[in-house]
Amino acid sequence: MTLAVAAPLTSWGSSLEKKSPANSKLGLTASQLVTLVTSNQLVLERAGNTQTSLASCYCGPSLAWEQVPKHLWQALVAIEDRRFFMHRGLDPLGIARAIKRNLFAGHFIEGGSTITQQLCKIKVLQSSKSFARKIDEARCALQLEGVISKQQILLAYLNGTYFGQTSDGKPIIGVEQASRFYFRKSATNLNLLEAAYLAGMQKAPNAYRPDRHPHESLNRAEAVLEAMVHEGFISKKAATASLKTGIRPGRLAPVRFDFRYFRDWVLSDLSKAGLSLKPGIRVPLTLEVTTQGNAERAFQKRLNELSEGSPREAAFITMKLDGRVVALSGGRHYGRRQFNNATQARRQPASAFKPFVFLAAVERGLKPSSRLDDFPYAGEKWTDSIVSHHNGKVSMREALAKSANIATIRLCRRIGAKKVAMAANRLGIKSQIPSDSCRIAIGESEVIPLELTGAYAALANGGTRVEPFGFWGATSLTGEALYWRTDTRKRVIHASTRG
Repeated sequence: MTLAVAAPLTSWGSSLEKKSPANSKLGLTASQLVTLVTSNQLVLERAGNTQTSLASCYCGPSLAWEQVPKHLWQALVAIEDRRFFMHRGLDPLGIARAIKRNLFAGHFIEGGSTITQQLCKIKVLQSSKSFARKIDEARCALQLEGVISKQQILLAYLNGTYFGQTSDGKPIIGVEQASRFYFRKSATNLNLLEAAYLAGMQKAPNAYRPDRHPHESLNRAEAVLEAMVHEGFISKKAATASLKTGIRPGRLAPVRFDFRYFRDWVLSDLSKAGLSLKPGIRVPLTLEVTTQGNAERAFQKRLNELSEGSPREAAFITMKLDGRVVALSGGRHYGRRQFNNATQARRQPASAFKPFVFLAAVERGLKPSSRLDDFPYAGEKWTDSIVSHHNGKVSMREALAKSANIATIRLCRRIGAKKVAMAANRLGIKSQIPSDSCRIAIGESEVIPLELTGAYAALANGGTRVEPFGFWGATSLTGEALYWRTDTRKRVIHASTRG
């Protein structure tokens, strides 16, 4: 099953190239930095004390700014960075306070970080308490504040920050997943006290979990409410009322998704690009967790409806028209079979191949309204119901709409199988397509589902070919771009072609 949704970006990706450091001291361009802080990430970490890499998905469902309650971001600003709207990434007063506390303590206990610096630590740089890392955070924060708005920084933070782990060790990323996990409701519906709980967790997510440390988390939430009153975000009366209201759990489960097929595909492409898959690499993904979860539920529902005689394996791909794959599954059960049917399997596309035949015909000068009986072949028998109904007098447009097999084969013979194969290859079908028989017209050659999806995008987005991709690039934990995607889109259907 394939699905393409129109949502073009100004940045297109279809291949990887090795990048030399940009002008930034971090080694990231402004656009790369923005992509890194706004994307879900796959991070290669060390598995225990071994040299083996563990690929962890720091991923969560994202909210749009319009979905974020005002009191949620106000709670965050009040407790974490009350001068957030006054500084440009660095807060001199906060830094001075931290230096004083560190000197008094005799060791590093506080960094004076702004929300922007924290975002850089979470999404760009290695998390470690050192003065060298604080310098990198400062550089990152200054660069980030120069290219995106305060609102975008807050949204990236709320969507990407860490809120502890589930019982099976999966990280809880973003306020939406945290709200669902701790309060069984969408973050859009958080009340004031619940928002204070989540904002308060940022100091120490595991120490202030409301499910495991109710007393400590409540005290922290009260501190958040006091900070909101002090900053003028809410009244003392509203804070008191919120404590009386308390937590109001809903019935909404966390977004469940299985990204293992997606992960394996990304790791395979990284390896093909020549990148050593060692610990210490961040990979910004195109994965959209909500879309992945919704697609998986629909996928499983459909599989459950199939009869015993149906195919034993299946796959789905959800891709934007610029080539971003936002959801993917390569099979029914990853635990039983890791072979990825979406990216590795070669299957007959059947009628899904027919548009390439009609494209090749139009490119050869035939009109969509052309009647297929205008170019008959001796001795041929019509068996398609649509053709029989029209006594053979059927147009190309009607034949495609009705998926008429014999009519499509007849059209292929008219223009030649080689022209059809060339059209399909041009749009992105990389699998070898036999050009000596028009049985390819009804999909009797084999293609990979992912490349078929990419070829359909070229038909849908005005004739520009894109290559499906699942990640933007790869960076080190010190903010160096190791690889990044380049713009290799190419027009493969002439603008004058009309179908």
